[in-house]
Amino acid sequence: RSVCVNRKEETLLTRLRTGHTHVTHGFIFRKEDRPWCIGCDQPFTVRHVLSECWDLFQERMRFFGTNDMKKIFNEIDIRYLFEYLQEIGMYDRFERLNCCVN
Repeated sequence: RSVCVNRKEETLLTRLRTGHTHVTHGFIFRKEDRPWCIGCDQPFTVRHVLSECWDLFQERMRFFGTNDMKKIFNEIDIRYLFEYLQEIGMYDRFERLNCCVN
């Protein structure tokens, strides 16, 4: 049984679990450079946003209490994941369905 409220959330959760989102992989279709995290100077990936970015550490601890990806996806109430993404302004960027559109 799904814990997501709607199809949009189901799609977003799947994209986050696979690490393939508009913002992390859309550059391939647009033939642009890979996005980088400005604060950390690291490749901008789902893993980076959910468990590695030092600029997001405080928010991550407030919502998850961990940096462990397995715990985030398997032990934390998934609603906190969506709230976290909204808090950091990434929900809509990760959710976009058409990765060829800016």
